[in-house]
Amino acid sequence: MNGQRYAVRPAITEAEQQKGLGGLHILPADQGMLFLFPQSQELCFWMKDMHFPIDIIWLSTDKRVTFIKSSVSPDTYPASFCATGRYVLELNAGQAARNHLLLGQQVSF
Repeated sequence: MNGQRYAVRPAITEAEQQKGLGGLHILPADQGMLFLFPQSQELCFWMKDMHFPIDIIWLSTDKRVTFIKSSVSPDTYPASFCATGRYVLELNAGQAARNHLLLGQQVSF
């Protein structure tokens, strides 16, 4: 993302995807979580068991940004945030803006 690199934890299994970053109390600034799905579809996320705000970034099959929900607070639970994509990247709140991430921009991983 504009030269910034993140060490991301993959969330591939249903159990990993349900837990996500829930339960963690801190996420280092250079880390995140990448959710991997078999195909593009509507993907919904919530802030269950979260302790810090995050940016949620939906990506298409060709790894282009389709939607960004910035600075999602833990107190939004049980609301869900949905968009279409095949991958979803979760980073600390503000990272998408700091990296000037835009809709349509391609991300590599």
